[in-house]
Amino acid sequence: SDQSDQNEGIVGVPHEGKEEYNNIWQKQRSNWRYIYEYYRDDFDYFHIGGDDTFVIADNLRSFLARPEIREQNDAGKPLYLGRRMKVGGNANHLFNTGGAGYVFNRAALELFYDSLDEPFCAPHRHGF
Repeated sequence: SDQSDQNEGIVGVPHEGKEEYNNIWQKQRSNWRYIYEYYRDDFDYFHIGGDDTFVIADNLRSFLARPEIREQNDAGKPLYLGRRMKVGGNANHLFNTGGAGYVFNRAALELFYDSLDEPFCAPHRHGF
C-alpha cells in the first residue's frame, strides 16, 4: 500500500500510478527499491509473495541452506529463485511468478535495483 499507519508499523511505499492490483508492476518496483535502500545489508535473502502466499519458513530456510544454493550465494552470484513461468509460452522470456513468491539473494537484488529504470524493465508500465 502507499498508506502508512504508525500504530500498525506499516510503511507506505509510494509508487507510480493507481493503488490497484492491475498496477502490480509499479507497486513491486517501488517495494523492491525500498527493500534495497533500507534493508540490503541486513539480510542474505529477500522473499516476496502475495497476501495469499503461505510460506513454511523452515522449508525455505532448508532450501536456501542446500550446498548448491549456498555455494552460489557465497561466491556472490545472483540468485533469483521461485516458480519459473514462460511469458506467452516463450522460453526466452521467463519470470518467477509472484503468486508462489520468489527469492533474491543480495547480489540479485543489487542487479535488479540497478535495472529498475532501464527500458527492458518497462519502468512506466501499468498492469502486468
